[in-house]
Amino acid sequence: MSTPGGGGGVRPPDLIPPTAGAAGCQESAPAVVAARRLTRDQYVATVRDLLGDTRDLSDRLPADDKGEEVFTSPETLIVTPAWADKALSTAEDLAKAATAGAHLGTLLPCQPSAGQEAVCAGQFIKAFGKRTFRRPLSDDEIGGLTKVYEAGAADSFGRGIEMVITAVLQAPSFLYRLELGQKAGSVPGAIKLSAYELAARLSYFAWGTMPDEALFSAAEAGRLDTPEGIGQEVDRLLKDPRGKAMLLAFHQRWFGIDTLAENGKDVAVYPQFDEKLVASMEGEFNAFISDAMGASGDGKLETLLLSDRTFVDGALAGLYGVTPPGGTGLAPVTLPSTRKGLLSTVSVLSTHTLSDSSAAIHRGKFIRERLLCTVPPDPPAGLIVMPPEPKAGLTTRERLGQHTMDPACSGCHTMMDPIGFAFENFDGIGRYRTMEQGKKIDASGSLSATDVDGAFVGPVELAQKLAGSNQVRACVMTTLLSFAQGPQPADACLMKKLNQAFDDSGHDVRALIVAIAKSDSFRYRRQLQGEVLP
Repeated sequence: MSTPGGGGGVRPPDLIPPTAGAAGCQESAPAVVAARRLTRDQYVATVRDLLGDTRDLSDRLPADDKGEEVFTSPETLIVTPAWADKALSTAEDLAKAATAGAHLGTLLPCQPSAGQEAVCAGQFIKAFGKRTFRRPLSDDEIGGLTKVYEAGAADSFGRGIEMVITAVLQAPSFLYRLELGQKAGSVPGAIKLSAYELAARLSYFAWGTMPDEALFSAAEAGRLDTPEGIGQEVDRLLKDPRGKAMLLAFHQRWFGIDTLAENGKDVAVYPQFDEKLVASMEGEFNAFISDAMGASGDGKLETLLLSDRTFVDGALAGLYGVTPPGGTGLAPVTLPSTRKGLLSTVSVLSTHTLSDSSAAIHRGKFIRERLLCTVPPDPPAGLIVMPPEPKAGLTTRERLGQHTMDPACSGCHTMMDPIGFAFENFDGIGRYRTMEQGKKIDASGSLSATDVDGAFVGPVELAQKLAGSNQVRACVMTTLLSFAQGPQPADACLMKKLNQAFDDSGHDVRALIVAIAKSDSFRYRRQLQGEVLP
């Protein structure tokens, strides 16, 4: 058997047929589940685009459990009895609201004139069903939904349409992203997605919601059959407001800002930390990302790590020690020389800390896991994991020093603490300080087991090291791949291609998204054990 990219012999069964005219190695089909339930966020966004219902529905369904991962693993997205019960009540409510009064007319592709109601209902079933299932309906599906309509239409036309909407919003083809594949292009071990499945994969990757009519049309016209055609669509999707919102959501989850509001602070220590300040911090992060990833930004990883400006309002200006901007909103300011990039913004610093103090462990763990993609080993079984209690006269660094002395702790903490110490000049809400417990703060740190090992002082020097790290760039690639397809075993060929595309773009995160979507592996999934080819 040949190896990936090797010559001669029999092609390994999970390798994707090379794109016509392509040179170089062959990618492996990713181990993507053939049916993955919509996340709660995807469900809310999809019904918004389907029905125009802009209500906040986030509390209608149970929250998805992310655990320690940046993004929810597809294997955890199951329909439990409780989830199904919530889905039923939500579908009934959505259908009732969609068919109430004038709302019904906005959904119908026709006018239900007297005696022609059934004809109009049939047109609605085909059109709405295609959008809901993200593909054309089969004859059996049309027939089944027609019977559902007829049962409701015994009361009224509107009731019949309401029952159809209720039914499709609970159907597996709506609740799950089904990627069953097609015969054309499939080979043993690698199942090629259909054009409609690929359109859905693209839209949920770039938008977090269903395809629009333009993407459906691209699928129908065969414009998604080539990497060039896919690239054109992804460019369009990213420029859309939904694409910009998805870019923002990706960075919020990657940097952990989506948990900022949950990380309460001790009001006795930080009395100014309230809902208003949290909103300002979240606004700062969002403005930073929107600026870097927007039409006028360069989208580069280096900009995220080394930018010399952020966005502040009156409340945040005090934490930064800069002149408050005029007005009530956020305005751009130049960061003090002690800070650069996202890692030293008060929003990120406040997220990865404790309720009453700074937290070198948490900040170091964040850098190690989210930017270097290295998960520290689990503590020994039975070890009670508790940080040393604060003691008068001891700095945080001095208290944590016992971690490197205790063999049971040192394996993990030598990977995290020396990174986190670089941020000790910043307290639990990101405010700069030079003294702690009456002693001058030591912000020296070091990196180990990376490609940029060595000593540094403060977050600026740390950010400069990280910005030059190939390991960090590889981490960005695997994080985005996880976001697109779920956690995947490393594929050397795919990573080689993505690394080249990332380098060619000057490390533009948006270009990396396009490169992932254009990759051969994005158009395939791995054949399941015992699965018969389409």
